[in-house]
Amino acid sequence: MQHTIQDFIVHERSEMSKNIDRIKHGLNGGDADDPHLAGQLELLALQEEHLQFINELSEQAVSFGDMLVICRQHLIDNEQAHAKIARKENHTVAHGSDWWRTLDKAQFCSDFINRIHTWQQTYLDQEDEAHDRPA
Repeated sequence: MQHTIQDFIVHERSEMSKNIDRIKHGLNGGDADDPHLAGQLELLALQEEHLQFINELSEQAVSFGDMLVICRQHLIDNEQAHAKIARKENHTVAHGSDWWRTLDKAQFCSDFINRIHTWQQTYLDQEDEAHDRPA
């Protein structure tokens, strides 16, 4: 069985959708002043942004190599934005939401790159081995 880039994207969309559904399920219409609810809403917004990134990636990338290049550039962009915000905030203890957002996006990209590599090693190496076996 061949595992393509589209198989990977479908898998990642499914996992991200499950995360979003879990967060939504946990919201249960809490009090607007509840800090836990505010944090959950922020987490939900970030997860939805990650899903949007995966959707955009599926439109732009035609190979795992393309996907890695796009993800690495996105990682670099977010690391640079994060560093710029940190310099502007002068390393204060209480960072603003932009600081946390760029940190989360950079971490997501790093994790996503690792998942691409794992997918390639798991499935593509297995397929190469199966192809190389004598009939």
